[in-house]
Amino acid sequence: MNQEIYEELLFARTLITDTKDHLRRCHHDKTEKDLKYFQTLKDKFQKRPTLDRMFASTSQRNDDDLRASYNISLLIAKSGKPHTIGEKLILPAVEEVLKTVLHKPASDIIKRIPLSNNTVERRIDEMSSDIESFLCNYLQTTHFSIKLDESTLPDNATLLLAYVRFIMNQEIYEELLFARTLITDTKGESIFHVLKDYFIEKAIPLSNIISVATDGAPAMTILEFLDTKDKMLKENLMKMKTDIAYLTDLFTKFNMVNLQLQGDSLNLIKTKSILSAFLARVKLMKQNIGRGEFSQFLNLSQTSCQEDDVSTYVQHLNALYSDFESRFEDILTIVIPPWIINPYGDIEETNVIIQD
Repeated sequence: MNQEIYEELLFARTLITDTKDHLRRCHHDKTEKDLKYFQTLKDKFQKRPTLDRMFASTSQRNDDDLRASYNISLLIAKSGKPHTIGEKLILPAVEEVLKTVLHKPASDIIKRIPLSNNTVERRIDEMSSDIESFLCNYLQTTHFSIKLDESTLPDNATLLLAYVRFIMNQEIYEELLFARTLITDTKGESIFHVLKDYFIEKAIPLSNIISVATDGAPAMTILEFLDTKDKMLKENLMKMKTDIAYLTDLFTKFNMVNLQLQGDSLNLIKTKSILSAFLARVKLMKQNIGRGEFSQFLNLSQTSCQEDDVSTYVQHLNALYSDFESRFEDILTIVIPPWIINPYGDIEETNVIIQD
């Protein structure tokens, strides 16, 4: 151990001596310089421009420009705006910020960020292709549920939309899998063939699907499920068919009133008018349904309603009427002067003070 330490010290001493001799012979004007001077020379040497650094800087700048172009194209796609907004609005806005806020010339930077209509479209297509590829690769190895929806385009073409829901990194995700035009018809068999062809094309096993949701299928699926799992529950639901139809019609009317009670133009006068009209409608519905007239209940009119059911519905509407009167008593009892509703009415019927 001592021998190794001695050799290292001897080498260091020899190195220092050789360095001093070199400095004295070749750089005699630097012999009196201190350590800080040589450290400064070292820093300048390490920071000197080289070909590798020049090319690396140019490459990094090009990468940044390309990344900015892709990121802005992604923002345009998310906003749903026309692709031309890149050149017409975004680049001029960036130029204005650079000149006004940062006080830097913007022309060089703007020229390096391509955002033409075709460029933005190409960027979006590339990113969507990458996302679809990643999604399909992930669905090949995991279970997921799928939802099928149909949409009609302006040219009356039918579009099939497929959404998938899956778990990734312990989080639930829902993504659009594909959108394809239905060439033949919208029957279940045609939809299945489109879905099957896509899964074969993307090598996604159909066995990975754990549940499917489509328009028109829920009722049929529930009945089939109850046939095999709980026939008693199915019978009870069938007995409650009239109750479900009655509540469906009633909640439809609730939703209509709720929509009327929304909006910036609503005021106390309109609110009282809407609630008063609804109470009058409830009273009329109670009278009609008590006489066996179901014209105001479209779903209920299609069922076999018994007398006991009618009596129950009359009692419910009567309780509903009383509840609304109590709940909105403050609004329903507001006294609105006639001159507010009809300012051009008979002036002689108006209060004397208001006449002046």
